[in-house]
Amino acid sequence: MNKQKVLIFLALGLIIAAGVASLIIAGKIIDGETAGSRGIEADFPITDEVIGNNVTITITEADHKKWELRVKKAIYFKDRSGAQLEGVTGDFFDDAGQPVATFEAPMGEYFDEDKKVTLTQGVVVESTSEDGGRLSAPSMTWSARSDEITASGGVEMNMGGYAKAHAERCQFALDFSRVSLFGRARSEIDF
Repeated sequence: MNKQKVLIFLALGLIIAAGVASLIIAGKIIDGETAGSRGIEADFPITDEVIGNNVTITITEADHKKWELRVKKAIYFKDRSGAQLEGVTGDFFDDAGQPVATFEAPMGEYFDEDKKVTLTQGVVVESTSEDGGRLSAPSMTWSARSDEITASGGVEMNMGGYAKAHAERCQFALDFSRVSLFGRARSEIDF
């Protein structure tokens, strides 16, 4: 009889442990909290760090892509409001859904609420048009709310080989059709 009671207690203990483990894995109970008590809808456990490899973030407007990020590594913020990005490449698109510029940067951040992107540590944007331009800067920022990009920290721009510009800060349209330079701006035009 003693052997039978021990086996029953062991079986009950295993069932309870399996149930608690499945709740933790499902993200329902973490350190005495539930995902809902943190204001987060989660289908995964809320831990200090969630990492995604080879992540694509696409922002659409109406029925076409506005811009797309391809990221080698995304380290999501604990509250899931965005992520730190490593190894970023991507494209800007026109209203017809065609790529108008490509970009790349070693690092960046993405904020989900306003679909804002900040790229850092040496950013390069190149137009896809034949007479397009190339812009490089230490950092660039844009969001889905605007079709304008702000580059800062010392901007160098080359427009199709016929014009060069340097400035502290630059604001430009996704397709380089509109460019404004600020702070110690200088330009060279070859005719």
